[in-house]
Formats: sequence, C-alpha cells, structure tokens
Amino acid sequence: MMETQFESTVNYTASCQSNVVNCCICRQFGGFSSRKLIGENLESLHIALDRSRRWYNRTRFYTASYNDPYVTSNRHNEVWVEVA
Repeated sequence: MMETQFESTVNYTASCQSNVVNCCICRQFGGFSSRKLIGENLESLHIALDRSRRWYNRTRFYTASYNDPYVTSNRHNEVWVEVA
C-alpha cells in the first residue's frame, strides 16, 4: 500500500491511500446514501456472500454514489466488498 500525505494552508492534513484490490462484489441501492442505507445494504451483501460460502474481507468495504446532490430520483449508489 502506498500512502501520500497532503498539507493545506488551513491547518488540515489529509491522506490518500492506494490499495491493490483483486476483485470486488457490489450491491446497488437507490435513494440518498446514508449510514443507515449503507449499513443495511452491506449487511444484505454479507448475508448473500455467507450463503455462497465465498471468502470476502469482513473488515473493509467501499461505497460509491454516482449522482449529483440535486438529482432526486433514480439515484445510483453501491457498496463493495473485496472477494477472493
């Protein structure tokens, strides 16, 4: 993993990490993304992967939201987990 540190003029430090991921499986969901919706969909994805007996990383997940904030319908969000 490669990590890069950034410093700004407003006394704030952010970091960017680069990870190599072989494969991810995602679950799509609509609506405005929130911790609650992410958690519900992550749990559903975990249940489906447990049933398939496929290995997945239980400690890390990724989220993606593809719409601008002013789009109110047909929103596209995803939660991803790494699989082997």
